[in-house]
Amino acid sequence: MSTLLFVHGTGVREAGVLAVVDVLARRLAPLRPDVTVAACSWGAEEGARLNAGGASVPDYERTRAPDEEAEPDPVDAWLLLYADPLYELRLAGVGEAADPPPGAVLPGEYAEETVRSLLAPGGLGRLRTLADTAGLTDRLPDALAAVLDTDSWADARTELADDPGLPLLLARAAVAEAARQLSAEPGGRKGSPEAGAVEGDGRARDELVDALAEALGGPKPGTEPRSIASRVGLLTARTALRLGAARSVERRRGALTDAGHPAAGDILRYLARGDGIRAVLARRIAQCAADGGGPVTVLGHSLGGIAAVDLLAAGPQPEVARLVTVGSQAPFLYEIGALPGLPFGAALRPGFPPWINVYDRRDLLAFVAEPLFPDQARDIPLDSRQPFPYAHSAYWSHPGLYTLLARELP
Repeated sequence: MSTLLFVHGTGVREAGVLAVVDVLARRLAPLRPDVTVAACSWGAEEGARLNAGGASVPDYERTRAPDEEAEPDPVDAWLLLYADPLYELRLAGVGEAADPPPGAVLPGEYAEETVRSLLAPGGLGRLRTLADTAGLTDRLPDALAAVLDTDSWADARTELADDPGLPLLLARAAVAEAARQLSAEPGGRKGSPEAGAVEGDGRARDELVDALAEALGGPKPGTEPRSIASRVGLLTARTALRLGAARSVERRRGALTDAGHPAAGDILRYLARGDGIRAVLARRIAQCAADGGGPVTVLGHSLGGIAAVDLLAAGPQPEVARLVTVGSQAPFLYEIGALPGLPFGAALRPGFPPWINVYDRRDLLAFVAEPLFPDQARDIPLDSRQPFPYAHSAYWSHPGLYTLLARELP
């Protein structure tokens, strides 16, 4: 007889542990009926919790059950525009072309003529001060030219030929494109959470957009008539809200905290005070061996794998015959010098049990150990054919895992 001791990952609590143990036992029994599957459930004892009832979270109680029907904040739309400056213009360009009155000076034509004057040396005029405040002076002319040279603008200009809101869409696209160009510059913030955002306060960005739209022939700010273009802006904001824009997150902060704090909190708590989880694991190993379960194989998923590597690196656990980590970040933490029990450059101690590290290339939280510990770890790839983040929990349904365990368990 031998025991497979499952150590769960971050955010998992008793019901989730029991569900995985049940799957492991049912799938492994036909292949290895001599193996007992047990659980190391540390979440209830050592997992993160809001010890003060959410007192640190602004508006916690009010935002635990948000009003999902509330209208989006217009600021939400910038989440999409920073990533895709032409988003609104593409929306506006879908539909039937307008039929303008004969001889009318159309907003799109006027805007294009105005842009040509703005692109001339010194052409920004009074807009320069606003562009300076927003940190976009050097990029705005190039951004305007770039937007005008796109099919998205050409389509929107055709479809919304007489729509008075068209200059506003052009202004928003140009300011968003200027921000995108700025973030892509050497030394910019490309890849950071703020990438693409306008330097300075969002009010400076909005004032620049309003002034630019008026210069391009749009109505004065605050007097915009109802138009297709204005409805495009609202649709963009609603789309961004449903994709998790900042205002949406703010309204749902309490609910998001309830849903997310166990997972994030478990990791932070472990890195700060991981002795408790490791002590729970050590007790469960000893208990399994004392109950006559024979040699123990520790199966650690995600944070459970980190705790297992740390515990086994710290000193002998004679009852442990094998270590299997699944979707674990232990190798990555070791490489960046953040694994609590093993600083980078230190070798695994002599007698560290044979280590099999299972990973899925689609699982962005899974890392490989063999390049770091070539003589003591063996990497086994599995392909769940699930996208991330589902791939992180799809190992338990993969038949290859059970073939591996049946072969490797003592």
